[in-house]
Amino acid sequence: MASVGALIFGIINIVGNFGTVFVDQSYWQRAIASRPRSVVPGFLVGGLAWFAIPFALATTLGLAAVAVNLQLTPLEISSGLVAPLAAAHILGDVGAILMLTVLFTAVTAAGSAQLNSVSSLITYDVFRTYIKPSSTGRQLMRISRYSILGFGLGMGALASVLFMSGISLQYVYLAMGVLIGSAVAPISLAILWKDTNRYVATLLQ
Repeated sequence: MASVGALIFGIINIVGNFGTVFVDQSYWQRAIASRPRSVVPGFLVGGLAWFAIPFALATTLGLAAVAVNLQLTPLEISSGLVAPLAAAHILGDVGAILMLTVLFTAVTAAGSAQLNSVSSLITYDVFRTYIKPSSTGRQLMRISRYSILGFGLGMGALASVLFMSGISLQYVYLAMGVLIGSAVAPISLAILWKDTNRYVATLLQ
């Protein structure tokens, strides 16, 4: 029953998910915008509630696919189609529609958060800080909208290129952990250690 591939995936998954939380601007925006008294319990409850998502989709539907002996190709597995195909096999068209609804709402929620976070970084941390410190509210709003439009189109184009190139979802997921995992240590020290500077952060990368 041992699977070396599953163990490697688990390690990369843990490291990568640390990166997605620590490096994701949308989490920082929510933490800063919330009251200090409610941040810690809110994030703890949210993390516990989120556990139902991988458990219900990955564990339940993954084991269901094995139980019904669903024949999947390696390409379908690496493309993340185990859960949708298992739901469609068990519940028919209803399962496919429900799975599509879940995926659409998840992508919409995550996509809107990323669009807002990137536009905030470009507008306030780049444009107002380095390009035009005396910018007005109207100018900042315009830059924010342009940032959302440009980032959305860019991510759509990148997703299309990756799909047309035959790069699987599994490869993108594992590459994400490699690309952003190194930022976890510098960000953690920046929060916990007052002597952290750019040299320490660069060395830890």
